[in-house]
Amino acid sequence: MKIKALVLTIIMIIMIESSFAYTDLVVHVDERGESVIFGESNEISLVLPQGVIYENGRIKGNTNILTSKSGKIWTFHIEVKGAEIEVFLPDGSIVKNNIIGELFVEEYSFRENRIVLYGQDEVGFSYELGEEKNSKKVLWVLIVFLVLIGGILGITIKKNKKNLHNEMSNKKESIKLEKERNTKRLLEGVLNDREKAIISKLRKYGKVKSSYLRRLTGIPKASFFRHIVELEKKGLIKRSGEGKNKFVEVTKYGK
Repeated sequence: MKIKALVLTIIMIIMIESSFAYTDLVVHVDERGESVIFGESNEISLVLPQGVIYENGRIKGNTNILTSKSGKIWTFHIEVKGAEIEVFLPDGSIVKNNIIGELFVEEYSFRENRIVLYGQDEVGFSYELGEEKNSKKVLWVLIVFLVLIGGILGITIKKNKKNLHNEMSNKKESIKLEKERNTKRLLEGVLNDREKAIISKLRKYGKVKSSYLRRLTGIPKASFFRHIVELEKKGLIKRSGEGKNKFVEVTKYGK
């Protein structure tokens, strides 16, 4: 009698534990066929798909072994004994056939409706990504491509404009220098020997007093002033100062 009572007690304990055992799984499938799985369980021995772990009553992980693809058709299948399973498909998916479980549409106020399949122990089905989903992906890829092309064109145009600006500036500077050289050659072509001597000394000594310049050139005082006035009229020299502090120097055309 004691042995029989012990056996009955053990059976009752097992039945009670079994009645309170639970496993809840939620699976989110993305458009690449990868599944994100999370959930809870109090089962001691739980067999889960590869890549999914069970620790301290929590279930979590990622795996791509639950899906396969043939052409445009995807096939999904998961089986976990004793589990209540919810599977959320990607936005815009169309369920085709081979359905294992119950199919329904879950509504969200903040996003598009999503197809959900529910099953006890096992869920399986075939599905296809909707054209709308693919169109959106293509549209985003096109937008990104156009933005990149626009950025590259903008940089290229800006760079070309900068190069053109530099080229025009250099060209203007070259033209200006050439004009100055031509003017200088033209003016020097009509200078007499004394005027050339004055320009030569100013190039050598820079800005000097008029009296010192006259001594450097050895030109008589009476004619020196006349040559200075002529050179100033031609724009080759300029004078500054007053009285004894009068200075003479070459202009840019005299250099």
